[in-house]
Amino acid sequence: QIEDVLRWTTQAKIRTKGFFMMAYPIETKEDIFQTIEFAKKIDLYDFQINFFTPLPGSQAYKMAAESGVKVEDWSRLNLHTGPTFTPEGLDKKELLRLNNLAFKKFYLRLKIIISYLSMIHNWGNLLKLLNGSRALLKFWISGYRKNNNIQKPYNKITKCSTNYKKYESRNPF
Repeated sequence: QIEDVLRWTTQAKIRTKGFFMMAYPIETKEDIFQTIEFAKKIDLYDFQINFFTPLPGSQAYKMAAESGVKVEDWSRLNLHTGPTFTPEGLDKKELLRLNNLAFKKFYLRLKIIISYLSMIHNWGNLLKLLNGSRALLKFWISGYRKNNNIQKPYNKITKCSTNYKKYESRNPF
């Protein structure tokens, strides 16, 4: 059914995006590869994959604890620092490598590249595409750095929290 709905949506000229999770407590490396292949197979033009995070007090957290999942530093819980835990049979370095591989396998396909190039109708579109490509390249380089224990010079987390404080002061509530 998912494949049919995505095909119909694409036929209606609506761009589709898939959101996926990886590193579920009972997930294996093979399961992650199957998720990547499924994302490539279905009719998507955009793709996002994040690490599953079992929050303390949730049923998933209990399940993770029972399956022997290693919980790491919760103060680093955000989208920019990688997995906060590792399922049994996998390690953090392997999860980061698989996450990076997922983005490469999805976005470095002719269909996806052509779809992005077809969206260029003016200089503004071109600049957005170039900025997005630069961000994706930075992501891949940072994945390489993380997997090889190389420090990155740019701290995106600090920048984000600074921007949040600026907007928080405007909140009327």
